[in-house]
This record gives sequence, C-alpha cells and structure tokens, in this order.
Amino acid sequence: MTRRLRVKRQTTIVSTSDKNKVKKLINLISDNIVVIETAQDFNKAAMKELDVLMHELHLNEFKATTGDAGYITPESRASSVIIPSSFKAKVTDEEFMECITVGKTKAKKVLSEREIEAISKSNKATKKEPVLIVTPK
Repeated sequence: MTRRLRVKRQTTIVSTSDKNKVKKLINLISDNIVVIETAQDFNKAAMKELDVLMHELHLNEFKATTGDAGYITPESRASSVIIPSSFKAKVTDEEFMECITVGKTKAKKVLSEREIEAISKSNKATKKEPVLIVTPK
C-alpha cells in the first residue's frame, strides 16, 4: 500500500489566470496519461497478434518501413548461493558473524515478534520531499 502525505498548503491569493494555467497543465498531463495508457494497451494487443502471426508464418524476423521485428533469446544470469554450514567451517566465528544477516521473515518462523524486536536494530525513516502526482479521472 502506498502512503501519501498531504502537503500543508500556504494560504495565498491565487489569480484566476494562474488557476487557469494550473488547471490547463493538470488537464494536459492527465489527458496524456490516458493516451499513453491506451497506446500501451493497444501495443500489448498488437504484440500478441504479431507473435501469433509470425509463429504461424514461421518467421524469426521481419523488416518493415518504420521498424523491425524479431525474436531474441535473453541472456540468463547464473547465481550461486553459499551454503552457510560449509562457509562457517572455513572461517572463524568472528568472520562468520561479520558476514551473516538474518531476514525478518525467516526469523518470524522461529521467534516471536517481541523476541525479534528485543534483538533488532532499527534505522529511523528519513524524511522525504513531497512528490507531485497527477492522476487521470
């Protein structure tokens, strides 16, 4: 859930022309958001249709006037996980404790919330600047 903080408004007198400028910009941005979302929906549908058609025609790539289409295979990234018991056998207890972190989700499986709070160190939240958000109606 996103949390939004309300910005305290300063009471100032705003002219009608300035209000109209603000309204115009909000409406412009809102309209553009709707156009972009509509275009994205259209592109998703068009991509699905193109994928089906290219498979039916056994095409791996195709060049058009304003763009090219083709299939690529994304590279996969290998990852490795260190086995804690093997790592602990190779290092001192002090070195092991410097390297280890415990996730709160995993800790909740074996300890109560109260026990976790007693042994946890918390960082205070930093104050963030307000962000302007425009949402279409």
